[in-house]
Amino acid sequence: MGCGAIFKLSPPGAVTALYTFTGGSDGGKPHDTLIADAAGNLYGTTLRGGAHNFGVVFKLTPGGVETVLHSFAGGGDGAEPTAGLIMDGAGNFYGATTGDGRLNAGTVFKLAPDGTQTVLHAFSPQRDGARPLGGVIMDKHGNLYGAAYNGGDNRRGGIFKIRPNGKFSVLYSFTGGADGSGPESDLIMDRQGALYGVTMQGGGPCNCGVVFRLAPDGTETVLHSFTNFDGSSPGAGLIMGERGNLYGITFFGGRHGVGTVFQLSPDGTETVLHSFAGDHASPPDGVLPAGRLILYMNKLYGTTASGGPTTSGCPAGCGTVFEVKKAK
Repeated sequence: MGCGAIFKLSPPGAVTALYTFTGGSDGGKPHDTLIADAAGNLYGTTLRGGAHNFGVVFKLTPGGVETVLHSFAGGGDGAEPTAGLIMDGAGNFYGATTGDGRLNAGTVFKLAPDGTQTVLHAFSPQRDGARPLGGVIMDKHGNLYGAAYNGGDNRRGGIFKIRPNGKFSVLYSFTGGADGSGPESDLIMDRQGALYGVTMQGGGPCNCGVVFRLAPDGTETVLHSFTNFDGSSPGAGLIMGERGNLYGITFFGGRHGVGTVFQLSPDGTETVLHSFAGDHASPPDGVLPAGRLILYMNKLYGTTASGGPTTSGCPAGCGTVFEVKKAK
């Protein structure tokens, strides 16, 4: 089985593989988005591989040379990062791991330009949550914010904050009811300091997840509760357009049950921009959209985890890169 690759897609649709992971010391199974520096170097994480097979933080030059910046040991430094990184103005990286730490509940870490890793917080499942599957974001004051998938007061996950001095606090604990349960992705923040995100479960009767807003004072507002017909299990982070519209994907649900792309206006009106059909479409459009969307020139771009044209190596399809027009 392949261990993943970094690729480039040109406007005509031609794919170029920039680097193919071996699953050895270089890492394996990159799981989230990349970031780039001014020189065009790419940075990301892998779920597996590395010196201990617990994942790595890597750098990829424009020429395709990969360097492992940190190899997770599976102990106090964390294990199995499923989210991407952020970088501050001094070149430090910040991210999260889903496993290990003191209680095998995950960590938030900082990686200095010289490769020195510092664990900023190790999660305690009963007290402050567990398994931060998404990454972290940083505000202008250097505070970090993220979501723990489960654990916490109600064992349904929560939203956390880490101040520059290292102080950790839980901003909100999900109950698993109408407010949502199981946030799996990273957050975004508006100019007023409110946080936006999605949960994989909770909400209405179908338990299909919600889009939420968390005010700076900790008040949570459900902006939309999915019904399955409009999507289910939104497993990737949101993006925000210039007019305050939110855009995202759901992993399941929609007309054929294999995912949707949606738009949510500031007044709470939801529009399904695309409902994936898989083999029911001609040509097949893919199934199970995964990963954050990109908004460019009034169009949204993303990927699916499976589906698309079949090949001998991928009888169910190896996934697609898609384009969807946003609503006017």
